[in-house]
Amino acid sequence: EACAERLLRGAESFERRVEGRVKLSAPPGLVDAFVVPLLKQLQVAHPGIVLDLDARVGVVDLARREADIALRTLPPRGADLIQKRLLQTHSVVAGHRELVRALGTLKSWEGVPFIQWGEDLAHLPQARWVHEKARGSKSVLITSNFATQVAAVREGLGLLVVPRPYLEVLGLEEPKMTRALRETTQGIVLDELYLVTHRVLRQVPRVDAVWRFLDAHFA
Repeated sequence: EACAERLLRGAESFERRVEGRVKLSAPPGLVDAFVVPLLKQLQVAHPGIVLDLDARVGVVDLARREADIALRTLPPRGADLIQKRLLQTHSVVAGHRELVRALGTLKSWEGVPFIQWGEDLAHLPQARWVHEKARGSKSVLITSNFATQVAAVREGLGLLVVPRPYLEVLGLEEPKMTRALRETTQGIVLDELYLVTHRVLRQVPRVDAVWRFLDAHFA
């Protein structure tokens, strides 16, 4: 199987034209908020490329060709993988402007409504922070579907812990809070975003074109 994979990659290295299908794996929230808005620009820049989007929670195996390129929030492992860190930022507590104004200046998390992750993703740093630091808060919705979380927070149902870049895209605001309470949010989660591909595929024209496009736009 390993020999067959090497043979396939060797054949792909002879490609010259920037065309064909490129499979990109990325978390669903990232795809909806940041990748989809770029698709029209990608099509204009590289009309011969067809992007195959795998938007799901989970890590694909790039060595087994489950994807050509991946956007990952965790540093990848594997000697044959090439990575570039695109972003390093922190998560923040945010909500719809009407809810934020209604809450006023928060002095504690007691009774503050939060949208939470389900048990299957309770290990996520954002979910653990709410459980460990926002004590006394009230869970108003529990779901592991990020699109549902976004829809709920936009309706003013509750606050959500999201990476800071999402604020502008989703139209959310951070609530006002006392200095003591804000200290509990310092460094909630250090979020990172990596661009990853297999070492051999990095030089394939169609993969290289998508890599460079994502690198430039996320920068």
